[in-house]
Amino acid sequence: MRVATIDIGTNTCLLLIADVTPDGALRVAYKEDRFTRLGQGVDGSKNLHPDAIERVMTALAAYKQQADTHGAEAAVIGATSASRDAANRHVLVDRARDELGLDYRVIAGEEEARLSFLGALSAFPDLDRAVVLDIGGGSTELITGRRTGDASQDGIEIEHRVSLDVGAVRLTERCFETIPPSAYHVVTARRTVTDALGTVPLDGRLPLLGASGTTRALAKLVHPDNPWQDVPTAEIHAWSKRLLTLAPDEVLALNPAAMEGRSDVFAAGVLILDLVCANGGFDAYRPSPRGLRYGLALDWARRHA
Repeated sequence: MRVATIDIGTNTCLLLIADVTPDGALRVAYKEDRFTRLGQGVDGSKNLHPDAIERVMTALAAYKQQADTHGAEAAVIGATSASRDAANRHVLVDRARDELGLDYRVIAGEEEARLSFLGALSAFPDLDRAVVLDIGGGSTELITGRRTGDASQDGIEIEHRVSLDVGAVRLTERCFETIPPSAYHVVTARRTVTDALGTVPLDGRLPLLGASGTTRALAKLVHPDNPWQDVPTAEIHAWSKRLLTLAPDEVLALNPAAMEGRSDVFAAGVLILDLVCANGGFDAYRPSPRGLRYGLALDWARRHA
């Protein structure tokens, strides 16, 4: 079965077209990433900006064409934090349906966590239990779960999940008046993340999987020759301190391909990562090549088998 899945986040709009076999194996036919910044100003206004809506509609039109070209049986959308928080999300829901024939589905935080965990864990068949960290633009998901082998329930069990109301875009807009931020605003940002983490139960003895653009991009800076290696927390902390002193153009120059579309919010994302690792007692994280859009594909295939 071939399906197209679209992950519409606060900063990115991600396409995956994949074949999924009855036993749950997944083969990528095509994928594409676009930086649409749907969350532009949402934290303050609680509404989607007209320019952001247009950027997402342009991406959706292109993605629908790719889905048709590649013979996908269905196009499945999973819209997350910015869409959940915006009072005028109906504008995108209506336009996607009326202009493109797409079901713009806004998924709840609990479903986002389950699908992100499902997607991330599918890249590591050797792991039976893990913590998945998904640092988005508007929120950060932390999910602890395990593999069960029960295909009727996606083969996973979520033991604990939490959605923090901080993400790379939201934290930047909320706490950083300038980039690089002042020392005062860094302290404010750290306090904001620490307060959001609160008493979140995290077990640092479990593998930590980084299933987001932030974690993959940082791995490319730390291990440019092999970005799928584990990234030690000492490296995370050192990079966090360095990134908070750089302007967006300096961040972009570190790795233009990895930093495109995220150079102005990357420092905030790595700050969140640094504090999650410190709070949970993790020694490192392992970047996962898969996330929510892969979970959407696996979930669709199970339901339509």
